[in-house]
Amino acid sequence: FVAAALWLRWPSFDHSLWNVDEAIHAAAARVLLDGGVLYRDAIDQRTPLTYHAIAGLFALCGENNLWAARCAVALLIAATGFLLFLTGRNLGHKTAGWISGGLYVALGSAALFQGDAHAINTEWFVAFFSSAAAALFLAGNRQPGIARSLGAGLLLGCAFLSKQPALLEVVAPLAMVLYLGWRERPG
Repeated sequence: FVAAALWLRWPSFDHSLWNVDEAIHAAAARVLLDGGVLYRDAIDQRTPLTYHAIAGLFALCGENNLWAARCAVALLIAATGFLLFLTGRNLGHKTAGWISGGLYVALGSAALFQGDAHAINTEWFVAFFSSAAAALFLAGNRQPGIARSLGAGLLLGCAFLSKQPALLEVVAPLAMVLYLGWRERPG
């Protein structure tokens, strides 16, 4: 997954492209690095996690280092593909896990307009945290206990903090509850 994501996205790492989301992330991250306060000195409608993530990346790799940020997003996409594999495997469908993870990496990198798909977007973070929650929640052979449920809830909270709330963010946890109810129904 890592090799595929890096190979598909490599040409855009150093390529100059204009994307509003990426520009907002870079500008807000610079304000945070300069000691500014989010929602006072840098304002956008998104929630704070991705701005702080990009600011942390700029602090580690150099200010305005979009090459490093795009590389990190490619690795995030590869990690999401791996989490989709784990989810499929945990449900007893290893092949489906490989296919879903591979399709996520390939289609997320090659099917959409590159100006949007190859930029730093909050959706990559939402998909990662949601996939991590699903992989954790479905790990093991029996119903999740309190620790796995709390961990999945924490990861879904991170997904919520990655992008403004929307109706679709309620669908995944609701679908999981319905699925588990269906799977564990009496004979």
